[in-house]
Amino acid sequence: HALAHFSESFIWLIKGHFELGLQLYESRWEAGSWEHYRHFKEPLWLGDKDISNKHILLHAEQGLGDTVQMFRYVDLVARMAAKVTLEVQSPLTHLLRHNTTVNVISRGDILPKFDVQCPLMSLPLAFKTSINNIAAIKKITLTDEDTCANWSQKIKTKINNKPAALKIGFAATGNTKHVADFARSITFKEIVAFLPQEHHVFCLQKDIRPEDGEFLMNHEKIYYFGKQLKDFSDTAAVIENMDIVITVDTSIAHLAASMGKPTWILLPFSPDFRWLLDRDDSPWYPTVKLFRQSKAGDWKGVLKRIQSDLTSLKINHL
Repeated sequence: HALAHFSESFIWLIKGHFELGLQLYESRWEAGSWEHYRHFKEPLWLGDKDISNKHILLHAEQGLGDTVQMFRYVDLVARMAAKVTLEVQSPLTHLLRHNTTVNVISRGDILPKFDVQCPLMSLPLAFKTSINNIAAIKKITLTDEDTCANWSQKIKTKINNKPAALKIGFAATGNTKHVADFARSITFKEIVAFLPQEHHVFCLQKDIRPEDGEFLMNHEKIYYFGKQLKDFSDTAAVIENMDIVITVDTSIAHLAASMGKPTWILLPFSPDFRWLLDRDDSPWYPTVKLFRQSKAGDWKGVLKRIQSDLTSLKINHL
């Protein structure tokens, strides 16, 4: 009954009962055609064996945001293992390589020989994570001074050095292939309508949808860098220059929060399990504030609350 156990895991996880939820979550590997399954002859490590003389492969399993969220566990594994190789999605390779001492490679690169392996989303179980002992974030910083300086100058050029109350970065859509994208993404038009016009507003997304592209063409006050964002190092450099990030539940939310940036996340009525229920904060990220739909599809109510809080934030900022 693997599929039933996998489905049940989400119930316990979203309620914050991680001990049982994480155990049941492991049944994902046997729950029908799990698209992220990879077969390794090397055994799975779940914290149950000594790896002090072992080379362990930690591998990204799901989305970019999942990788960023679980990055906090990598250095903890490194303290236990003889050697660690971290395999991640290529857009993250450069950024994460500068934030850890372990060997970071891109998915698709030739794998080195290793003794044991663990997918990143299994690391909370390996460390017996409960809602009260979640590993602290591994704060992601930018060590590439050229990238930092380059983007700082680009942003100054965009705003022409004009002062404003806030520089706001936003992301309104996620991966269209995500099973719940229909519930979590909104249009640029919807979110921008509730952002006070006196602020400098930056789109943090690299890829945008046709209707959003048309909106940007007719809205010159939204700054968009598009293809200039080559990978997440560039995205992180832009985020570093923001006062606040407002985003739907996508990888940018995890990146901004992992950088310690004030991050406001718009959540659908039925959210992803990691955001739990009935709270506006997150035990995963100290700088996150959650804005939840009070009923399915009601983004207007969420955006009105954000608009109100931005007004207060502006006053405090000044």
